[in-house]
Amino acid sequence: MRELLGLRWVDVDLSAGRINVRQSIVQCVVGLPKSGKPREIALCDDAIEALAAHRHERGPLAFCDAEDKALMAGSWRGCSSDGQARRATGRLLELIA
Repeated sequence: MRELLGLRWVDVDLSAGRINVRQSIVQCVVGLPKSGKPREIALCDDAIEALAAHRHERGPLAFCDAEDKALMAGSWRGCSSDGQARRATGRLLELIA
């Protein structure tokens, strides 16, 4: 979940069906992925479709609120808990898990 919250659109290649995991967001702090190094993940067709449907121009993060604030897994100050984006994140998690 933390790596999905840190996913940026520049790390999403829908035509190739891949995402590059280069960062995570934990308690509103951007850091390295859990492995400590970037990695590439292939996406199934449903995940590609879900990301394409979720595509927005609000900012660099794939999953953010209307003000381009990072979403959160809990209730940390400074991050958003926007319901629509959280549902999209959850749907994508189901598809790539």
